[in-house]
Amino acid sequence: MSQGNACRNELEPRLIVDGENALREILRRISEARFTIRIRMFMWRDDVAGNLVLDALRTRIEACPDIRIFIEKDAFGSSFYDFQNFITFGRLGGDIFSSVSGREFLKNTPNVHFSKIGSARLLLIKYLRENDHSKIFLFDELTSRSVALIGGMNVADEYLSAQDETAPNGGGWHDYMVELRGELSDAIVAGKRRKAKKWMTKPLRFGVEIFMTVRNRRSLRQQILAELSRAKESIIVEHGYLTDAAILKRLRRMSFQGIDVKVIVPEKSDGVRHANMRSLFRLLRPPFLKRRHAKPIGAYLYPGMIHAKAILIDGNVAILGSANLTYGSFDLLYETSAIFRGECGVVADLKIQLEKDILKSRSITIETIPPYRRWLAWLQGIFI
Repeated sequence: MSQGNACRNELEPRLIVDGENALREILRRISEARFTIRIRMFMWRDDVAGNLVLDALRTRIEACPDIRIFIEKDAFGSSFYDFQNFITFGRLGGDIFSSVSGREFLKNTPNVHFSKIGSARLLLIKYLRENDHSKIFLFDELTSRSVALIGGMNVADEYLSAQDETAPNGGGWHDYMVELRGELSDAIVAGKRRKAKKWMTKPLRFGVEIFMTVRNRRSLRQQILAELSRAKESIIVEHGYLTDAAILKRLRRMSFQGIDVKVIVPEKSDGVRHANMRSLFRLLRPPFLKRRHAKPIGAYLYPGMIHAKAILIDGNVAILGSANLTYGSFDLLYETSAIFRGECGVVADLKIQLEKDILKSRSITIETIPPYRRWLAWLQGIFI
């Protein structure tokens, strides 16, 4: 959970580290909601964690019959889990709302409003650009009790379970959520409703800016590139999916200017390992011309799966949310992320966690990058 520090107050955003802590917070917030619960989710699997969240919703509406529940589910995320269920002969659960319990929940539970977002067909995602990769929980929106949880975690065991230190590739995935309260939470509601705008960013209290791609023309890419360019001393990137050419180029450029750049990616990945290793090669290869002030980029392989989307700049700016550093996140999907500024709260907690992750990870050089296939790296980069 959040590390806690002397400069925090009760309305300040709070960092939640890893799935077991996030699941505990999600279940607690569901049990305490009085008026509304809104969940916008890319993936929600029919497994232990998925059913725990569904059962919590069912229990809450039984205890509080007037509460309204809104579930906004991405169509492609649903079809992807159903496909996994099919090809694994049921070993992996499908989409929760394709299951008997999910269908019964939607059919028999009062005050539940369910909608699907975007297209279930991969080829149409590029042209419709309606699919939403956000992971948002909103509780009692637009009231004095308003709370939001945003970040990178879908609802499934791999996201919402503890990491297994003895088997780092088999336990829960390393990831983050952020709790926002009051005005910060309400900004998520406001952003969701501004469908006519191509881009929404809003400076708020505690040095927080919420930014959402509502029509992905002006993308998060430009915002992140601008933040990276402002670095004076250091950049730490911890991402599970790192393939965007513009981001890689900017990180190299900043290292040539003497900025201390560190990159943490998972040693093993769910379908993008070759693309990640190729990205590390592109970052670590020596420049054509020697740069006077250049600093070598530090590359680290985390022992397990990282699903995080975290950037820390100069120890006082953090970027967290749902957006991967990929073509798909930047150019095809809705995303919800936030910038946190200052040296307290979320930024301080993320700095502590990233320092721990670097110590836990294996440092590599261009000579020790694990083997990868370039054609698979290219293919993975297209679809992620």
